[in-house]
Amino acid sequence: MFNYSDFIFAPITSNAWALSNLMLVTIGIFLAVFALIDHIGGKRRKKREERIDVYTKAHKNAKIAVEEKHIRQNNLDWLIIVEFLGFTSVVIFLLTQNINNIMVLMNWMTIAHIILFVVELVALRFVYIGKHNEEN
Repeated sequence: MFNYSDFIFAPITSNAWALSNLMLVTIGIFLAVFALIDHIGGKRRKKREERIDVYTKAHKNAKIAVEEKHIRQNNLDWLIIVEFLGFTSVVIFLLTQNINNIMVLMNWMTIAHIILFVVELVALRFVYIGKHNEEN
């Protein structure tokens, strides 16, 4: 029989699935999708601005242009990492959590989901630091 004291943290031998894992996965995938939408929208906005500022962009220093390209590539690398982590957390959730079983607040896989979520937040921070540097 299931003991209500085990609702907070399921024992290792329990087959329960954790609600906190589902919340972390949901928030992580929303962050990944919104970062991708923001990147695509920013690209379109950037192309529109480039068409307007063709004359001023043509007279930029070559060193600044190379730095901007490096920042954009670095930004894209971090975005790919964010997307990978978001979808990896979904795969881990689907492989380790059986929703047919009883639900608890946390289980041992919550540690892995927290680590993935924190790394995704750090990578997302680097994406937006790169965007901030690119705009300035």
